[in-house]
Amino acid sequence: MTFGQLIMARRNELKLCQSDCARSLGVTAATIKNYEQDLMIPEKATAAKLRYILGLSIEEYYSALEQSALCLPVSKKD
Repeated sequence: MTFGQLIMARRNELKLCQSDCARSLGVTAATIKNYEQDLMIPEKATAAKLRYILGLSIEEYYSALEQSALCLPVSKKD
């Protein structure tokens, strides 16, 4: 499950609309939409609030980021 899929699924489980979630975070509904479409990820402070609002553990959050297209593998230099 990608980051966006996780955010959308958890938000829907909690019966929160994008605008309610956005208001709680101090961002726009368009920003939440971009998170859910894996077009952007939140900055650290916003991510902490988002994890709290959605009840996500740090492990769930970072695991979803790893599955997301946003998280590119780091190339190792030989």
